[in-house]
Amino acid sequence: SIFFMVVPFCLAALWLGRRYVPVTGPGDRASDRDTPLDWTGLAIGSVGTLSLLNGLVSLRSGPAWEAGALLALAAAAFAGFALWLRWLPRKGRPPLMNLALFGYRPFAMGALVALIYGTALFGSTYLLPVYMQMALGLSAAHVGTILLPSGLVLAGAIAVVARMADRMPANRLVNVGLALLALSFAGMVTVGLGSSVWLLMGWTIVGRIGLGFILPSLNLGAMRGLDKPLVPQASSVINFVRMLGGAAGVSLCGIALEWRLAAHGDSLTRAHLSPERIAAFNEVFLMLAALCALAMLAARHLRPTVRLESGQIEDR
Repeated sequence: SIFFMVVPFCLAALWLGRRYVPVTGPGDRASDRDTPLDWTGLAIGSVGTLSLLNGLVSLRSGPAWEAGALLALAAAAFAGFALWLRWLPRKGRPPLMNLALFGYRPFAMGALVALIYGTALFGSTYLLPVYMQMALGLSAAHVGTILLPSGLVLAGAIAVVARMADRMPANRLVNVGLALLALSFAGMVTVGLGSSVWLLMGWTIVGRIGLGFILPSLNLGAMRGLDKPLVPQASSVINFVRMLGGAAGVSLCGIALEWRLAAHGDSLTRAHLSPERIAAFNEVFLMLAALCALAMLAARHLRPTVRLESGQIEDR
């Protein structure tokens, strides 16, 4: 019944999309409705994505040979996908993804940030409720109450930062957000069995403020300066990469958590709460903080570029 709760929102989104999403490209350019879909590229990319995600699941709970085979298939599929995307334009046919996007450094770095950011975001979305229930012994209702204020703060932060994004460099806003997100993950190590709920709520709010800085700025920084015909593809690629990182992040957090629990001699199947279990969760939170710090290195390159008369590209 919980899954059915989202159906009305999905139906509302479908209606709103048909009602308000424009049918023309940027600058009133005609849409590509009559352009045939690259079904072969879609099939190859789907095989690579499914193999990667199932390989990570098998790495966590399946036999080693199965995980190795799936991950090898994913690598081969993604390599084939890249070759296909290079070959298809030579035949005068539009590819599923235009690789020219990645020739623009801010977009390439933005896609990398989106991948790492998606891994940390969705990994933590899975990890936080599990941590509160399995390590701190809080009820599901209590967990929801703790996370509710951070969601409200996130909505307000997005509204404020969206106005700032038009006036401030996107790389600065994204780096501020990533720093706050990393701080919130690192701060979780200060929470223990006897800690106040307000401390836990405070760290979740810090993380959501960080998300509020990242969400409006990342797409804008990655796509600012692109040729208008590339903007629709760029938006799709950024969102796909972020969701791919998110799906992989959940598996990555699960794998890391099981590994650290075993290293501390504990398991989530045991009913008792222990400092060892909290230590295992803390190490996974620190891993997510390190991922955010890694994304900050790539976010430095979200500075827009300009074309000189000589045809060269220079940072602004």
